[in-house]
Amino acid sequence: MKRVSAETITEITSAAGFFDPAHPPSPATPPSVEDICDMIRADLKQRLEDTRAREAAGQPPVKYAPTAAQLEKQQQEFEELIKDIPEGFALAPVLYSRISREENAEIHSEYQFIARPRFLRFLGENHADDLRALGIAEHGIERMKNGLDPADENGRMYDVNIDHITERAGSGLWGKSKEVDPDQPDGPAVSHANHFGNFILLPKQVHEYKNKLNDIQHITRTEPGECMWTIMIVPERNDLHAGFVCQPQPDGHVYSGLARRKDEAQNQINHGIFLFSTVAEEIAQVSKTPGLSTVLVDFKKAAAQEGKSVSKAANDDIRDNKAPGLRRLFNDAVSKYPEAQRDLDTLVRPGLVDTASHMGKLFDRVAKNRHNGKRGREAWERFVRTMKGRNMRDFREKAESLPLRESTDLYFALRRIDMGIRDARQQDGIGKVQPGQPANANGQQPWQKKQDAKQDKNRGKGKKKHRRHGG
Repeated sequence: MKRVSAETITEITSAAGFFDPAHPPSPATPPSVEDICDMIRADLKQRLEDTRAREAAGQPPVKYAPTAAQLEKQQQEFEELIKDIPEGFALAPVLYSRISREENAEIHSEYQFIARPRFLRFLGENHADDLRALGIAEHGIERMKNGLDPADENGRMYDVNIDHITERAGSGLWGKSKEVDPDQPDGPAVSHANHFGNFILLPKQVHEYKNKLNDIQHITRTEPGECMWTIMIVPERNDLHAGFVCQPQPDGHVYSGLARRKDEAQNQINHGIFLFSTVAEEIAQVSKTPGLSTVLVDFKKAAAQEGKSVSKAANDDIRDNKAPGLRRLFNDAVSKYPEAQRDLDTLVRPGLVDTASHMGKLFDRVAKNRHNGKRGREAWERFVRTMKGRNMRDFREKAESLPLRESTDLYFALRRIDMGIRDARQQDGIGKVQPGQPANANGQQPWQKKQDAKQDKNRGKGKKKHRRHGG
């Protein structure tokens, strides 16, 4: 597959096999950037006239539709946007072919848990100079080599996003079909939308530029299967710039600089949830490796007979000088599968370490501030729900299924948090089980069942919160 760039995106999106032949683009031949700009201007003008007419007639506004004042602002914004194109990008005609919400969610899940951490690793290993030029320090680059989000030495996350150049929600039949990515030939077949050649790392402000331009074009009006011509900013690829990392913008440019994300407790909780959910999926992927999966099942059965987790049994083997021990047996087994070994060493192990560190520091922070006003209380309560929730229990079960030192360290780190939560709740006069309400066989308290049901309900709602045009 060709990498997506300003030179290739029009060809890729207008080719047969990208869009539904039952809903061909109009016009059939790709229009020029200037032609699409004129189409956008005409569309904004017509929408503004229609909205003014409705407002003058006293008719109720159309749900989610912008007001006349907002449309006037969009007209002005559009002219400013096409003049202030970020350096290293060009406007290009792009066919946007909408897929269904369910199809988009499937591609997004594949992106979050498979493509994203591997792309971070790919950037750290192959494009460190571009990352440095953007402003990411060595500590952040080393984290990326392990599939982790870039952060500075103080733990502050850089405010960057991985962008789908051809939008997920508008990737058509091309996005729904899978193929092995030429940039990761040893990896699994993934959606074309999730190939590295369709990714670029963007600072927040440049990502917002792209989203604003998309929103002005009203691309969400299309239904699944339908398509429309749009213009988007697309990276230029050449001998000097590979196009996987946004070029630094000149000093004084409206989109220059690289910020850190706000160091707020709720943001840190969000990142923690994303982190351990991603690591859980990475463990699942490694555990599915043919040959390894059988070994891990056997380990689990043997450990269960002793009433232990695999991680605990492996740790006890070392304590008791048992040879060869589960950890040695596992290392010997995984060495036969180079791709699984690489993912284990550069994604799973660092992810376990980072989760233990992140959640431990986060607990200390929210526990200390739990009585400091509404925000402190809300952050504490959400953190407790997160630690007791289904996703965390799933992660802990997967982590405990591996005979790794990092799994054992994680166990003790999370157990410290469990005990700290228990002590804090008792200090606050809450958290005791009422008579007649014992924990169930899984050690789950009655309030946890209600919480899990609420999380399941909110999980379905959460999918609707993603930007409808994806990427």
